[in-house]
Amino acid sequence: MKSGFCTTIGDIQRSGWMPTKFLISLPETKTSSKEGSQNPLRLTIIADAVKLQAIEEAFVEVFRGQIFTTAINIDLDTIPLLPIGNSAGLQAAESKISYARRYKITSEDAVIVSAVTLLDQAVLQR
Repeated sequence: MKSGFCTTIGDIQRSGWMPTKFLISLPETKTSSKEGSQNPLRLTIIADAVKLQAIEEAFVEVFRGQIFTTAINIDLDTIPLLPIGNSAGLQAAESKISYARRYKITSEDAVIVSAVTLLDQAVLQR
């Protein structure tokens, strides 16, 4: 994987949780690592403060090693659900990423990826 940053926009909805929109920024070189790393994963979560813990726990279950989390409490509930191929949803997500880049919340070379894999892996490892 190339170096840079990966930004994940997704929707968590599991039993007992309310649907949660969130934006996560992390180094792209770490996104495929399940064995852990000597270097800590630096994770920025942009979401409603109430839901940050659930998102962080999903990362802890999937990514081995040390994780440093920074929380930015911004309500992103205006992002629609992002099923694969939903161009309107992707356009709305791109608007939020543009906002985050403009205000230096995430890097210029961020890309949009699905958060479904992260959550599926977290559930499988339980």
